[in-house]
Amino acid sequence: MDEEGATSEEGKRDNQLVMAGHEDKLALFSHSLVGLGEGENQKIEIDFPQDYPDETLKDRKVTYVVDVKGVRKKKLPELDDSFAGQVARLDSMDELRKMVRERLEDEVSRRADHDVEQALLGKIIEENPFDIPPSLVEATIRQQIANIRQQGRDVDEQQFAPAMRPAAEFSVRREYVLSEVAKAEKIEVADEDISERIQQFATQMGQPVEEIRKDFRSREAMERLHSMVLVDKVVDFLKQNNKIKEVED
Repeated sequence: MDEEGATSEEGKRDNQLVMAGHEDKLALFSHSLVGLGEGENQKIEIDFPQDYPDETLKDRKVTYVVDVKGVRKKKLPELDDSFAGQVARLDSMDELRKMVRERLEDEVSRRADHDVEQALLGKIIEENPFDIPPSLVEATIRQQIANIRQQGRDVDEQQFAPAMRPAAEFSVRREYVLSEVAKAEKIEVADEDISERIQQFATQMGQPVEEIRKDFRSREAMERLHSMVLVDKVVDFLKQNNKIKEVED
């Protein structure tokens, strides 16, 4: 009911599961449930602020009549061999800990390699300036915005395009540099390189090689994998033939 005593079926909910005291969009309501037990009922008055995200509730005082049907306790599972089997199909927690540690170490290594790659290519581009077709930059920006929209985020192209332009220009120049280095140095991708990369994916994901190979049955997927391997081989070549100095922050 509202401040005038009028009731509404619109806000009625039956058998609603609410986490008491949880910090979310229902926080104003859920915090008021703390301490209530099964079978209890209570009126809860809430003053919704002006900036509340729900337009129908902002800047209103609303009274909820709550009947507690039951109380559940959130319980974390025991970190034992059974848990390892459920989450990763492993035989023991030792194996699960090893897998998690290896994945974290791999992630740290990939990030470090990425930072080195970006710095190296950035220096090459800086010292070897060249023009790029504006149409390719615009196409890159449109693709990046399309990728963001596919994630469910609303993006104003006119607003975000200027901010995305420097990264798009770097991306286009990066592709040119990698392509030209591959041609000049005759760097190619062999079948063994593809097989080795698929084996790496299988090891990282803990799946059979044949299952991973199925993900690359389409021509498009195999072309992306081929491009990924080629880029890595070119970057490795550049690292081996340039002096890279680690600088502490």
